Parts: sequence; C-alpha cells; structure tokens
Amino acid sequence: MRARAESAFTSSWRARRDYFGEISLIDGKPRSATVRAESDLTTASLVTWNFRPLLDEVPGLAQALLLVLCERLRAVEQAASR
Repeated sequence: MRARAESAFTSSWRARRDYFGEISLIDGKPRSATVRAESDLTTASLVTWNFRPLLDEVPGLAQALLLVLCERLRAVEQAASR
C-alpha cells in the first residue's frame, strides 16, 4: 500500500503503518492535507478526545510526533527552496 499526501506546498508518499492528520489532532483545526491511495487500504481513525489523553499516558508519544513534524517541515522547506 502506498498513499500520497498532498498539500498546497508539497507532495509526499506514505507507507504502511505511517500516519497523517496529526496536525488536526493536535491543534483542533481542519485538516491541512489530502491523502489519495494508489490501491486498496485499511485505515484507522482517532478522534481528538481519545488522542489527547494518549499524549499524557504514552511516554514518548509527544516527542515522537514532534520529531516527525520537524522532519516533514524540513522536507517542505527543502522542496520550497528548489
């Protein structure tokens, strides 16, 4: 399974067990990207009221999310500077 995540600024591929939509879970605002699948896939969803407690209950989750957000931001910055 591969899925493409697209926004006004960049396009990237997501792989099995990857995730998207974390920004909306964190800030509560509408999603900032669109995801299109190349093939059939199964997804799971998580709502804010179940996500927020996980940040306190799962050690390292907030840091792991932050690291991924930083990686994705740097990729957008690199793409924009080309």
